[in-house]
Formats: sequence, structure tokens, C-alpha cells
Amino acid sequence: MKTEKVSQIVGDSFPFSERGTLIAKQKTTEFIDANKENIFLYGATGRSGVCADANGTINLILDERPDLRNQFVGNIVDEHTVIATKPKPEGWGCTISSHLQNFILVYSATPQATVKFGDDPISDILTNAISLCLEGGVQTLKQITDLLNKHVPVVVVTKLRELAENCDPITKYPYLSAADFLMTIKKSIRSTLSTENAEKLVQTYFLDHALFNNKKGANSDAGTKQNLYDQFIKQFMENRVWEKLNFLTTEIKSLTVSVLNFSVFDPSDYAGYLTVLICKAKIIINVMRLK
Repeated sequence: MKTEKVSQIVGDSFPFSERGTLIAKQKTTEFIDANKENIFLYGATGRSGVCADANGTINLILDERPDLRNQFVGNIVDEHTVIATKPKPEGWGCTISSHLQNFILVYSATPQATVKFGDDPISDILTNAISLCLEGGVQTLKQITDLLNKHVPVVVVTKLRELAENCDPITKYPYLSAADFLMTIKKSIRSTLSTENAEKLVQTYFLDHALFNNKKGANSDAGTKQNLYDQFIKQFMENRVWEKLNFLTTEIKSLTVSVLNFSVFDPSDYAGYLTVLICKAKIIINVMRLK
């Protein structure tokens, strides 16, 4: 069986600044062109326009370059995608490029739609080639950690945000950027790092960065973000991921790491969800469905 090169593009779900959107679009285009043979996975639903988020940036590129549609696969889920694509105030006002025609649909094993963004691990499991991170919050941080842990190179891009809109209203600290966090840790490592010193580096970063909006408190998604962070820090420490930050780079290039065989999947990874790949174009990844 042929093993395809599968990259992933992840990042912020909050729009970048106008200048940041231009940079994100430029860097993403460079990344795509540097890896022309790859299949690209991304989250499909995004906010486009003058100020776009990570997924919205890709949608803008697809709208301008529909010839790329055969290389892109959008990840959609049965609960959150439906809500996200409804207009405000009923939904989140997100859109999907009309040129996107390949999807991974993750849906519940019950009649009730319950799959939320971040619940499905399929994109991380499929990714085996250099990937791109545009800033990103705690969910992105966990995704990048998963990739680095299996030696998949990740290109990070920072300074895309409008800082005035990306600060905690109480502490005035900027929100976590997954790209900035990991690059900060990488630059801080001068020699072999003990677990204790790695913990200190993480704690130092959060002395002047916020994980979530403290003003909204428990009634917001703070609990979800805290849970994702707890999962990240557990994996980061147990797997000594800081020793794999040599796979983290700011240089856009083409790299592939063979990390899995696409014909083999562990059903426990799907947490009871059903997954099917819907392809209108010819993309060589096995159609998967967990029965």
C-alpha cells in the first residue's frame, strides 16, 4: 500500500490582526507550495475576511486557488460543525470554502450529536509529514505535542495576533500561543534539561501569559482549556517532549517522517466515535469506519 505524505495545518480559532492575516496567508501558501505532493488536513470551519483565523486563512487560499482542492481534507464533527456554520447569534458565523470537497466526518455512535471540536484524534493519527502551526491555543498545543512526540516536524508562525484583543481582561497578560510557548522553551534550553528544570521553564512562561479568560471564569470554556492543558503537561513531562523540540522550526521546508501505516488503526483511539472519509476527489487514504 502506498503511504501518502499527510501534513496538518493548525492554529488560532480567533481571527488574526489584518497584518497577521496577510502574514499567515503568505506563510501558509509558502508551506503548501514547498510540500506540493502532500495531503493537507485542517479544521474546515473558520472565520475568513480581512481578519481571518487559521482555518479561515486556508479557506481564503482555496477560494483563490481552487486547483488545490484535491490536496485538502477538512475535518468536520456532528455537533460543533453544525453550530459553527450557523449565522450569529444562533451559531458562530463560521464558513467553509465552497471549493473544499474532501472531508473526514466524525460522528457519534448514538442518535444524539455529541462530537465537539477537539474530541477526535483522527487528524493527529494520520499526520506523518511536516506540519504548520499558526499561533494556536491550548488545543493546538496538545496537537503539536502529539506530533512532536512521534517525531513529526512542525513549522511555527508567531506575531499574527492583535495583542489588544488577545489579552486576559483581568491580568492584562497575553493569551497562550502554542507556537510562542514551544519556541520559548526551545530557546531557553542550553543543555540537557532535567524534569524539574523543564517544569520551571513552563511555570516561568505562565508568569506573564494567560491560559483562558479569567473574567468569564467557570461559566466559560475555562474548564475545557484547563483539562486540555492538564493533558498536555502530563504528556509533555512523561514523554520528555522538550527533548524533541529539535523537530520544531520556523523554517518552511519539505520533510517527511514515516510514523505509521495507514492500514492499521487502534479502535481505542476513536473513543466510541464513528469516522468516515468522504472523498469526491481521488485521495489515497483508506476509507475508515469504526463499527
